[in-house]
Amino acid sequence: MAAREIVGYVRVEFNPDQGLRALRTIKPFMPGDVVVRQRPLVQCKFDSNEERLMAVMTSEAKKRFAFATAFSDKQIQERGFIADPETVAPLLANLRLLLSSPIQPADAASILSRWMAVGHISQTCFYDMASMLHHSCAATVEFTHDEISNMGVITARAEIARQTWIGSWMLDDAGSWWKGANIRSAALRRAGVLVHDCNCQRCMGDDTCRGIRCPGCQRHRKMVRWAAAFALTCSLATCTAACLAAWRRLIRVAQNPDRLDVMQWNGTLKCWRCPVCEISPEDEAVEAVLKDEAKLIAEFSKLEYFRAEHLQECLSRVEVSLGLQHWLAPEILAEIYRRQVKAEGGVNFTAALASLRLGEWFLSRKLSVPPQQLIERLTIMIFSTMQFLQEHMSGVRDLRCIYCRTVRMVRMLLKIIDSNLISRFKPFAATAQNIWRTCSYCHSLLPEIQLKHEHWQNVEHWEKEEREAQKEQEEEE
Repeated sequence: MAAREIVGYVRVEFNPDQGLRALRTIKPFMPGDVVVRQRPLVQCKFDSNEERLMAVMTSEAKKRFAFATAFSDKQIQERGFIADPETVAPLLANLRLLLSSPIQPADAASILSRWMAVGHISQTCFYDMASMLHHSCAATVEFTHDEISNMGVITARAEIARQTWIGSWMLDDAGSWWKGANIRSAALRRAGVLVHDCNCQRCMGDDTCRGIRCPGCQRHRKMVRWAAAFALTCSLATCTAACLAAWRRLIRVAQNPDRLDVMQWNGTLKCWRCPVCEISPEDEAVEAVLKDEAKLIAEFSKLEYFRAEHLQECLSRVEVSLGLQHWLAPEILAEIYRRQVKAEGGVNFTAALASLRLGEWFLSRKLSVPPQQLIERLTIMIFSTMQFLQEHMSGVRDLRCIYCRTVRMVRMLLKIIDSNLISRFKPFAATAQNIWRTCSYCHSLLPEIQLKHEHWQNVEHWEKEEREAQKEQEEEE
């Protein structure tokens, strides 16, 4: 059965944050759902400017009008996609005999400018609606061109709510995905995808990948110790004000254990925020930390030049200066894993530890679905680590506990990056289940009925527990 066009599930609207027309959903989508399926408005056979000019000039008048009105001249100028008429003139000399009517260099430059504007989608196909898909660091959708049906297809990669701006990851370097918003914006400008900072939904929120240990919280802890010592030597009335201020903040710290001591950049407010203390962005301590961050980023920009034994020292420096919530930590952990696997010809204990720490960092940052290139790298890493632990845990009690904890972490990780990998994950989950069933005294397997309420019974029970825990957390908040 031939695939039909699907274009009614999104609208082309002006996005005030991005400053251009973009796609917005009018219904919710689940991962794998087709959001848009559309035939090209104009299509050329080869990736060349002559072919692009010929494809537009030889198309129907209705299609030429739709092509010209897809992007206004103002949008083309603001995004920097401007073709020079002087460079277009030599192309027209070659096409003069093939075109039925002459074309001016300015008109040809206008046509090529519009092709440049959709170059991030396709170099040979111009779509009426799919070409309005722009970059988004959240990467909620993915665009592909189906050669069989000759249609461009936009597919949902995560749950998408109604009235949501959608976009795809359009950088070749998938490693920039888990870096800070400022690093991603610089990479997008260098690649020519954007001419300004990225203003997608992810970049406009809290930059969880750029978490830095908050200097205000460090001062607060000192203040709590000072207030406690002051209370022992002074009367209650004298130290009431100081103690109350300190203990109020201490209570806020206790209510946010997962976000303790971490300040993050907020793209909407354009300032640093800490969920615990009320640190000022103009604080001298904040400026000092940011200088340390810039220094470390510049120093560790080429990790492949560092010796393998020095990478652990680099990680320790990041932990002391910025904290392990910063994106430099997974960058170094990934390099440690790569070096160890390359040197040993497979996973060893050092590589396994780096892999586990990277997975825990990913879960702690509560990120969206990464680009497909990064998913493939993470998949190879986590399954190789589980295979290594499974082969080396026989008779080692502590390693069995680590294996069970790894299985639980990987299960949550797969739910985020690709739920289709659950079938590949089930044998490892079964091994973990048998570990929980094994009697520590006689080493016999206990009946399965005793594990009705254990974590390793089945995937459905795990998901139910997570939903209940999430619901309780929302009620508490």
